[in-house]
Amino acid sequence: LIMSDTAPSNSNGGSECDESELWYFAYGANTNVFQLQSKGVVPRESHAAVLRGWRMVFGLKPMMRLMGHMANIVPDPSGHVHGVLHRFSHEHMAIIDKMEGEGSTYKREVFDVETYNGMHVKAHAYVCPGPPERLLEGPPSERYRTIILTGARHHDLHADHVTWLEGVETVKMEHNKDRPKPQMKEDKIWTREQVAASDNHFCLMNYVFDGTALPPMVLKRFKSDLGPPAEYFLLMLIPRDQDTPTSMPKSFQEFSQPQLDFIDMMLEQFEKDHPIVGTCPLPL
Repeated sequence: LIMSDTAPSNSNGGSECDESELWYFAYGANTNVFQLQSKGVVPRESHAAVLRGWRMVFGLKPMMRLMGHMANIVPDPSGHVHGVLHRFSHEHMAIIDKMEGEGSTYKREVFDVETYNGMHVKAHAYVCPGPPERLLEGPPSERYRTIILTGARHHDLHADHVTWLEGVETVKMEHNKDRPKPQMKEDKIWTREQVAASDNHFCLMNYVFDGTALPPMVLKRFKSDLGPPAEYFLLMLIPRDQDTPTSMPKSFQEFSQPQLDFIDMMLEQFEKDHPIVGTCPLPL
């Protein structure tokens, strides 16, 4: 992920950014503009670009097992990273900062990014420098790889890059809709307000989970600082393309069946890793 206050400028490239805007280079999920729109972020323009001297890897150990390994970049004198340069408002960039864990997961550094039409941009990049135990290469989830592939194809990124992505081994989450009801460690009835007031618990559908084992950054995303409940956060993870609605339902009753199925698949993964300590009402 890369940002810059300087834009490429010619008849084929981007226009100059004013003080209210900046440029951002995505090499992972944020290459997908349909995914960005589901987060309330709309680029003012986007351009295919490349970062030379670096290599993209799925080399960031997941904070949750169900997420698979995440994208990172590592130095490589003969390497190059293909991605998308977006022009954002600072307000929209702040949303991405929060979603990506800027300052905790990634460190910003300055790089020279080149658009496909040959214009160079000095830009900031998010690189995860460690700790070493997090820098472990492994397969991404099929969901995550699908999101990145959609972005690469939509922006017509280099064919070799698309072919590489298509060949990446992935982990697919299994989903058993007919599984038995999960075992509960405790049989307590919570209100959503009680869960919100707890530092270590979160709601998903009508179950309350003990989130003590979750990394603080992940648990925080399921809490009130991001606004909507966990179900809405998970909806942002659904792979999207030009045929997928990007708007969020206004209430739980408006969730579509595919959205409910996706949340139930995620619920099944949480059941395996985190104790259920009670039930709570479904969100409105």
